[in-house]
Amino acid sequence: MPHAPVPLARALAKITLGMAGVGGLLCATAGTWAWGAAWLLALVTAVALAALARGLARANPGLFAARQATPFRGPDQPLWDKIAVALLFATMGLWLVIPGLDVHRLGLSKMPLGLQVFGTFVLVGGLRVMYLALIHNPNLLPHVEVPGAARLAASGPYAQVRHPYYAGFILFYAGASLLLGSWLALGWTGVIALVFAGRLVREERVLLAEMAGYADYQAQVTARLVPGLW
Repeated sequence: MPHAPVPLARALAKITLGMAGVGGLLCATAGTWAWGAAWLLALVTAVALAALARGLARANPGLFAARQATPFRGPDQPLWDKIAVALLFATMGLWLVIPGLDVHRLGLSKMPLGLQVFGTFVLVGGLRVMYLALIHNPNLLPHVEVPGAARLAASGPYAQVRHPYYAGFILFYAGASLLLGSWLALGWTGVIALVFAGRLVREERVLLAEMAGYADYQAQVTARLVPGLW
């Protein structure tokens, strides 16, 4: 279904306000507004997402507009996909309250500064992988659908793993957990990864049934998320 053009300025404003809200929520759960790591996370993510939005808007305005729409598509969307999206929102939402409680309220996690710095690079790397996935796959909609004119994506990160966008998302949350110094949040990232894994298994059934050449691609690129592992 075609989507109306979405002004880039509106998308950038949503990113700015959204990440300001994320920083504020992290600090609120931590009980302090002086949590530098939380504000650094919000700033770095906002800048990276703004760059991603600008790049995608130039490279593929149609996909950019589609990515601004709700992932809940209506009665045509399979129930299992609606449940998977809802679970993703729930697990990612719960992630937001864990670091502040863990690091500041309860004082459970003690992480070396070097690992927190490393987490910043992992976070940015994850967003970079997501961006490359969007650039190389014009069919990467927020819901599971194979458009009639869909072209199989097998270049860029898709030459390494079959679901690089999901892999980038997981890297982002792992890096954010490290940046915030929370081992509990890093553990919860594993739960987010499991939800992504469950969704992609069902998604691949749709791709095998509806996308020409996907079976050959699946045989060629054997890794779903992590090369040599799964």
